[in-house]
Amino acid sequence: MTRFFARKRTLSETASRKAASGRPLSQGNDMRTLLLSLFILLLPVAAQGASLLPGGDYPAPECRSPLRPLPGDGPRDWRLYRSDMEAYRQCVEGYLATARQDLERIRKRMERAVRDYNEESGNL
Repeated sequence: MTRFFARKRTLSETASRKAASGRPLSQGNDMRTLLLSLFILLLPVAAQGASLLPGGDYPAPECRSPLRPLPGDGPRDWRLYRSDMEAYRQCVEGYLATARQDLERIRKRMERAVRDYNEESGNL
């Protein structure tokens, strides 16, 4: 039994073949390209792989939890602890606020990329 395997076309062969057919190259492929682009954008998040963030990961907070006093420690130690805990809470809240702002900027850039693509491809 003989099997024949078709040779895969190169990208330039495919493009020239489509151009020869008289159809625009992007016709029928706009949605597929958009979905593929979104998949590629979201893939790093899902795979924990490549990232556009410097160093490949979002920075961890620089906040440090204070050491809790022991049950026998005096009131001064507990006052200092409560004061340190308030500073710790404010640090974490600041970190979360900054992270939310970063997320919003990233979301807006993703939406802009999709909108620009849709305008260019005529799929608005």
